[in-house]
Amino acid sequence: MSTIQDEWELYCINLKNYIYYGKIKGLIKPFEKEIFHNIRDLFYNNIPAVVLLLDDDFAQENCYSRAKLLAYAFKDNNYEVITANVDGLKLNPANIQRFINRQVSGDYQKHCYVRRLEEDGRYWIYDTSQGVKIEESLYRIMQNPEVLEITKPKISLSDLNLKSITGQRLAERGENIKDTIVSIRETCNQISEEFKPESSKELNEIERIKEENKEVLLDELKEIEKEINKSEEKYIASGAKK
Repeated sequence: MSTIQDEWELYCINLKNYIYYGKIKGLIKPFEKEIFHNIRDLFYNNIPAVVLLLDDDFAQENCYSRAKLLAYAFKDNNYEVITANVDGLKLNPANIQRFINRQVSGDYQKHCYVRRLEEDGRYWIYDTSQGVKIEESLYRIMQNPEVLEITKPKISLSDLNLKSITGQRLAERGENIKDTIVSIRETCNQISEEFKPESSKELNEIERIKEENKEVLLDELKEIEKEINKSEEKYIASGAKK
């Protein structure tokens, strides 16, 4: 008779194989850079919105708000926000133990992601917890989702608790935002220094994806710094700032 740990270990083995298969078959891909361009002017306090999607510290356990942010970034109506019970949460022994200890409710199995119809005629699942999009049929095999709710919300910035900061306002807050960016960049570099595998073969596919996302994040932060510098130069030239 299989135990909770047995089921979890089997899930992990299968998931690793599915991820490897998905990567080589083009069924698992990183988010499109256009998504990040569409939210480049959005901030939570001084934190760029792109960080909320790509940094593990912010994306993990925040799937509901991140799915809405992702949907907002699409700028079209070809998406649905889905809530479902998924095996990655349902079978995890740590989650089960927390439920037994009454540290979490029965909702611990719930996950939120975005389903989108794309130009190739296929549906893709955008999962903010992993920072990737997965072809829907493969995602069903990987996570065995039990769909609880499908919505197609019209999402506004007030729903996301974010603000668009551009022009003079960007120049005024530029130094604080750049300080935040420096801190995030230092954290990313520290993680890279601490984790140095002997060869790329030691990285599993999800770790490779996270490394790719980190590079995208750093590139986006550079672009945001450029926008801040442009705004500051324009603001100073206008005589509004001394």
